[in-house]
Amino acid sequence: MPLLLTSSDLQSQAVWASEFQHNTVFLDRPYDVVLGNGEAWIAQDGAERHLGPSDIVVVLLFRAPWEPAHADDPFRSLESFLLLEEALDFAGCAVRPGLRDWRAAYSKAALLRNDLFARVHAPNTILVDGQAGIAGAQVPSEYIVKCGYGVHRSVGDLRPRPSVIAAGTGFSPNASYRYVLQDYVEPVAECRVYSAKQGQSWKSAVFAMPCGARDCPDWRFTTQDRDLQVVADSHSELAEINEALAEDLRLWYLCSDFILDASGAPHLVDLNPHGSWRWLPEQAAARVDDLVKESLLSFDDLASKP
Repeated sequence: MPLLLTSSDLQSQAVWASEFQHNTVFLDRPYDVVLGNGEAWIAQDGAERHLGPSDIVVVLLFRAPWEPAHADDPFRSLESFLLLEEALDFAGCAVRPGLRDWRAAYSKAALLRNDLFARVHAPNTILVDGQAGIAGAQVPSEYIVKCGYGVHRSVGDLRPRPSVIAAGTGFSPNASYRYVLQDYVEPVAECRVYSAKQGQSWKSAVFAMPCGARDCPDWRFTTQDRDLQVVADSHSELAEINEALAEDLRLWYLCSDFILDASGAPHLVDLNPHGSWRWLPEQAAARVDDLVKESLLSFDDLASKP
């Protein structure tokens, strides 16, 4: 079976995770990489895995691999991850997706790629990463501020919530976060799409989410007791858009968020190559479980072919 690189979230995600456990490395827990003498190895919890050109390495991460493994020393985690990236390249492993492609999508930089948006509109997006902030003149329209991804270092349980900022108002970021600033689109509906590649085809599930409107609640904290409905499957417009985006980004799994405006036009507001589903209600989470399970098994089938 392929080697799966993921985070510990997958262990509790579904019963089927145990099927892949003996070939899984959890990158949010300490691990060792050995590179030299023409060989590459990765070790965790007393088990070692030799890396070679016949290996198919599958990446599915719900948290940044360089953050939690050594909470007291995030730079060590980053260096371990970069060494692992070098080891996989050195060993000639087939990595799905490529870690550089995965990181480009995870960092939200992919939201700035104009070539992706022939199929769907994305609001004008600015990334802010640092302490200086931006002046109001740089954002002439009303905009929404969202946490872009994770923390660069431990800041307790702080998680910035989305907020709408008036036109011409400056913004001073917390230096521990990367932020995404986007032109505000008044939502009539919000959808989250999960897509996973299975062999040469795709399967998707489209969920209708609670509409945030101007108070911009994070619906991940408000959907636990709701019965989310799959409003569409593969071959729907949003599913096809998400699958095409995943192909363009060279990913095998992608979760994206869309807003529909009053005219029904979709707007892409977020890309998540690590999109978690553990917070979804049970029935909805089971649907994504099946998508990802079938996709992982398709990698297994590929690895077994001569």
